Amino acid sequence: MSLGRRYAQTGQLTSAASTTRASFIATTTCRPKTNFIMLAALNATPADNVDEYNVKRISAIGTLAVTSRTPTPMDSADPNPGLIAGGAALTGINATGEPTYTASSELLWFSHNMHSVFTWYAPDGGEIVQAASVTTGLGLFFVGGTAVFSDDLTWHYCE
Repeated sequence: MSLGRRYAQTGQLTSAASTTRASFIATTTCRPKTNFIMLAALNATPADNVDEYNVKRISAIGTLAVTSRTPTPMDSADPNPGLIAGGAALTGINATGEPTYTASSELLWFSHNMHSVFTWYAPDGGEIVQAASVTTGLGLFFVGGTAVFSDDLTWHYCE
């Protein structure tokens, strides 16, 4: 199954409880489909600590502000930046302002242990699909945990 143009979003996440660590805001001409997420702890001396995350739908941008990241094309023939980069001020990592989330819209809810790498792959046809809207999207929300630690993020999607 072809997923169209594929992109990777990467970055080093800082963790602070009850905050958005990464966000993807679409455009009116694009319905991005998330198909892969990976988190790996950055700490030099990992301990047996766990952080809890969820991926949920953003219903309104609100005061969302992030460190902007331009996704990288996974196929060198695809344009860089892709369509989703049109919302670059809102597509990125380490939010300093929060969006409004749709109530009960958790699409993935997981815990990540410092000793392990968390990886999620969507089965064919099971990708998380966003609306074609510049006011909604997806957020990777850090719920909390036994200790605050930083992660490397890799997030793949297609347009």
